[in-house]
Amino acid sequence: MGSYFEGATIDDIYETLAHTETGTHPLAKDKPFSRTYKEGSQSSAYGPVQMTGGEDSMIAYQLRNLGKTTIDWTAEEIKYMKKFKDQASKFIKYGGGDWKTMIKSEVNPAGTLTEAEAKAFSEKYEYGKSGTLTSDKDKAMYEQVAKKLIKDVLKKAGGVEGMREFKRLWRGNRSDTGYFQKFDTKLRDILDKRATTTMFPDETLMKNMLA
Repeated sequence: MGSYFEGATIDDIYETLAHTETGTHPLAKDKPFSRTYKEGSQSSAYGPVQMTGGEDSMIAYQLRNLGKTTIDWTAEEIKYMKKFKDQASKFIKYGGGDWKTMIKSEVNPAGTLTEAEAKAFSEKYEYGKSGTLTSDKDKAMYEQVAKKLIKDVLKKAGGVEGMREFKRLWRGNRSDTGYFQKFDTKLRDILDKRATTTMFPDETLMKNMLA
């Protein structure tokens, strides 16, 4: 199966994961930098490739073991991962309608939020909402961190030859055949298009070559 994806790069795999995770969702495809739209899932999955930031996530593991893992993180990447993990905690704390129970009122004097504050939280941390990491810099850092994680997971899986294992490690689920089929189809499509472009350069390039 590995040779079937020969030539696949980390950029190709990122593009494939983004397609598989959010690229065909009716809402997420137009707004990929959002929390998962799967209501009730209690998931902090966020962004094009749906990285998570809970205690069992890859990001949390990396932060707990800085300097001890196989990834060399920059100070800027570490700062972003900390913000990402904090955002994930707020997704879990305030999402799923939990913010409603935190509004201070006569019947809930122990509440810690005003109605305005609660509304602001819901608009950021509910399912399908954008969170707080929405700047162009944040989005660039998301992709940068994701690609380092992809490279690390791919190495653990045995490289491109171990793509079957990579998919399962990334997904955290070994039996999601629909997900795996969508992944395979997209990655193969990327590689086939590249091969076709290499074999048949576009008309402008051909004219330049023959001039």
